[in-house]
Amino acid sequence: MKTATATQEEISKRVGRFASLKPLQAGQDTSVPSEARDLIYSRSLLPVITLEDDGETPLATGAPIKGAAGMTMTWAVIPPGSGPALHSHNQTFETFTVVKGQVEFRCGECGDDRFILEPFDVFSLPPGISRAFMNVGKEDAIVQVLITGGKHDNERYNIFCRHHE
Repeated sequence: MKTATATQEEISKRVGRFASLKPLQAGQDTSVPSEARDLIYSRSLLPVITLEDDGETPLATGAPIKGAAGMTMTWAVIPPGSGPALHSHNQTFETFTVVKGQVEFRCGECGDDRFILEPFDVFSLPPGISRAFMNVGKEDAIVQVLITGGKHDNERYNIFCRHHE
């Protein structure tokens, strides 16, 4: 079987260097108080891989790698005491790997099921299950977020069951 070939230029487009990543602008809007932004996004989302045909959606802007068979990858940098509100995805799986810190994950209709993940622990949720997470440590946490299924579909945010309360 013959293997595929690619030029060095083509391959270099498949590299995402952490030091060169730029935060998503959607999470940086200073006209909205940071406490309100934290209900939707992690304080800093650094997109690495996005859908090839995603154009300039809020989750695609600035990702150095485009197209990986329907998967996106983002680094979420989360200050202590913050993290996205309870939400669900109807068509995509979301998989989290804690790289640094301690992160409490909540799932279920009001986030009543909870557990704490530490570095290199992985949590994966299928479509339709509500989820939220919060950094419960004393330093910034870093979580790798993988979304698979070929879409970006935040279905809802349930701020009445906010996981910080």
